[in-house]
Amino acid sequence: MNRPSEHHATAIVKEYGDVEPIGIALVGAGWAGNRHAIGYRALPDHGRIVAVVDTRRTIAEAHAREWGASLFTDDLAAALDRPDVQAVDICLPHTLHAATAEAALAAGKHVLIEKPFATSIDEADAMIAAAARARRIVMVAENVRFDPLYLRMTELIFSGTIGAPFLCRISRDHHLHDALRARPWFFTDPTGGIMWSGGIHDIETVRMLMGDAPFQEVYATAARKTLAAMETDDTSVGLFRMGGGGVAVLSESFSTHAPHGERTRVEVFGPDGSLMTDGDGTLTIVTPDGVHAEQIPPEDTFTAEIRHFLDCLRAGDEPATAAWTMRPGLAAILAARASMAVGAPVAPEPSRF
Repeated sequence: MNRPSEHHATAIVKEYGDVEPIGIALVGAGWAGNRHAIGYRALPDHGRIVAVVDTRRTIAEAHAREWGASLFTDDLAAALDRPDVQAVDICLPHTLHAATAEAALAAGKHVLIEKPFATSIDEADAMIAAAARARRIVMVAENVRFDPLYLRMTELIFSGTIGAPFLCRISRDHHLHDALRARPWFFTDPTGGIMWSGGIHDIETVRMLMGDAPFQEVYATAARKTLAAMETDDTSVGLFRMGGGGVAVLSESFSTHAPHGERTRVEVFGPDGSLMTDGDGTLTIVTPDGVHAEQIPPEDTFTAEIRHFLDCLRAGDEPATAAWTMRPGLAAILAARASMAVGAPVAPEPSRF
C-alpha cells in the first residue's frame, strides 16, 4: 500500500517553499498552547502566530496581545477563513482533536496536533485519509521523538553498542494533583488518564529504542487511586509484547513522589549491555568494557518539534512524526486501555501502512 501522503511534497513546495515566516493559528491557549507559543517565539523567522483560538475569549485576547497575533476569537471558522493562516496548531483536550483537524484540513491548512492525535483508530484513519485527500501535512507533536537524550540512545542502539534490545522499562513518576486541578477536563474526560497522557509519550520512546517493532499483545492494569476525582487511571502499568521477542514495561503515575517533583527513568537492555537515564541529561552506558556516563546537552523539545514542522512545510518534506507513522503507538495505548477494562491481554489494531 502506498503511503497516504505520497503527493505532499509537490504541493507543499509549490505553495510554501519561499514563504517565511509561516502563519499559524494556535487553537487552545492552555498549558500545551503556551509551550508551543514559546517555540514559535523562539523561531520568528520560521513561523509566527497570527491567530489565537480559545473558547475562553478573554484568554485568547490576552495571549494574542502577548504573542503578537492580529486575531483572537472563540470561533475556529474565523481563523480558518484567514488567508494568512497556512497551518493550524491544535492544543485542545484529546476528544476535540479529530474534528478540529478535519476542519482545518478541509480549509486547506496543514496541521500540527498534540498527542494523542486521536482517541480511536477510526478517528486516526479518517484524519490520515483527510490529509491524503487534501495533500496536506498532519504532524503529531510528539516531543520525545525530538529529545536529544533519546536520540543519542537510539544512535547507540543502532550502532550495535548493546546488541538488539530485548527489554525496555520506563517509569514515569510525578505528583501532579495540583497541576491537574488547573486542567479539570483531565478528571472527567475518558482520555484524561495517565496511560493516555504519559503512556503515549513513553510508548513512542519504546518504539524509538526497540526499532519500531510491532506490538503484538498488551496487558495493562490500574492501581488503586490516590486521586479520587480522576475517573480513569491515575496510576497504571502496561506490559507490551513486541515482534522479535522484545518486551516493554511502562509504569505511569500522576500520584508518585519523585525527586524534584518529576522523573522519567528509561532503561533498555541488550545482550551486550544496557543504557539508562533519569531524563536529567545523564546517560549511563553499561558494556563488558565497564560503565561510563555521557552528558547530553539539553534542548527544548517543543521548540525542536515546531522547527521540524515548519522546516517540513517550507521544504516539502514529510515529518518524522506524520500521523500515519504515529498510528501504531496510538493503537498500543488503545489496547492498554481496553486491557484495563477487560482484565485480559488485548492485541493492538495492526498497522495498515
